[in-house]
Amino acid sequence: MVNTLLAAVLDRTREIGLLRAVGAARSLIARLFMGEAAFIGLSGGLIGALAGLWMGTGWSSSPYIFPVRLAVVMGVASTLCAILAGLYPERRAATLNGVAVLAYE
Repeated sequence: MVNTLLAAVLDRTREIGLLRAVGAARSLIARLFMGEAAFIGLSGGLIGALAGLWMGTGWSSSPYIFPVRLAVVMGVASTLCAILAGLYPERRAATLNGVAVLAYE
């Protein structure tokens, strides 16, 4: 997760620099990356729960009871873990100097 978000920071360095150069606050850049991290974690948890439901009902010959409470807890846990993993890339993105990045490119 950290590697994915760091790669996003590196790939979007010019975009971040442009946003900073036109006056975007560091907090906006931070919120963008934290929102992206939360979305990745939430969508991963949702896809995992749906895949578990599909495999449990489709591949099991015995009656299957989907653990809804556990699925919700794991969805929240995956979102929180993704947010924690996004802290370092978010800080790195927020501290980029917009003018220096645009001058480098």
